[in-house]
Amino acid sequence: MYIPLQTLTSLSETNPLIFWIAPIAGIIAVVASLVLMARIGKMSPGGPKTVEVGNAIREGAYAFLKRQYGTIASLSVAVAVLIYVLYTIWPVANYANYAFQTAFAFILGALCSGIAGFVGMYISVRANIRVASAARTSIDKALKIALRGGAVSGLLVVAMSLLGVAGLFGDYRRSGGG
Repeated sequence: MYIPLQTLTSLSETNPLIFWIAPIAGIIAVVASLVLMARIGKMSPGGPKTVEVGNAIREGAYAFLKRQYGTIASLSVAVAVLIYVLYTIWPVANYANYAFQTAFAFILGALCSGIAGFVGMYISVRANIRVASAARTSIDKALKIALRGGAVSGLLVVAMSLLGVAGLFGDYRRSGGG
């Protein structure tokens, strides 16, 4: 889609088209990820032994994520509280107005990152089992599955970033920036 430079530079509160580009792109990336995930899910996971190994890998991956995200969640809350406290006690005038917004933005960023990481691990485990199974018969099929699995992770990182930042931007715009 081509948008002339004059249109972009003339956008304002009365012409907010540019403010919708990031969230729409984020939604498109999420939909594309879901389509790729569905395609990967339709592929054969292989024989019973491959499925057994895949289940063991999945169990280990989820145990790792549970432990890691528990630690990250605790640290994120602690850092968000620290950010809030530092902004409220900062000796420069009017910084207290930004305390909540900055702490909230930090937590939202951690949450978006966590969602992208969890779904990325989910699809990686599923795709890797299917890659191993497909590699027995066709390197071409295995490569396509591997690339689709990687694309899901990449698209979700971008999508969560776009949606998180667009949400914050919209909220800050409505609230007057602070």
